Amino acid sequence: MEANGGFGVHEYELDSHRFFDRGTTLFSVKNTDQTKIDKVVSWLYSQIGRKYNAVSPTWELNYSGGINCSTLVWAAYMQVGINIINAPVSIT
Repeated sequence: MEANGGFGVHEYELDSHRFFDRGTTLFSVKNTDQTKIDKVVSWLYSQIGRKYNAVSPTWELNYSGGINCSTLVWAAYMQVGINIINAPVSIT
């Protein structure tokens, strides 16, 4: 899932161009279960078509305006009670 100025929130494939060529780092949240992960993914899919805002004006879950990629991921995990700002992560 991605949020960008050209398309808003949309699904994309993590191919070698997006991953290796851009030097992407993948983070995964530790100590979560498959049920929570499924809810996060489901919520992300529900956001497809949402408008993009490079500077999301709020970190509130009920904000319905445009969203940037960082806020999108944060809000997805907050749906299951995980604040990724302070969560332990694994780095790939």
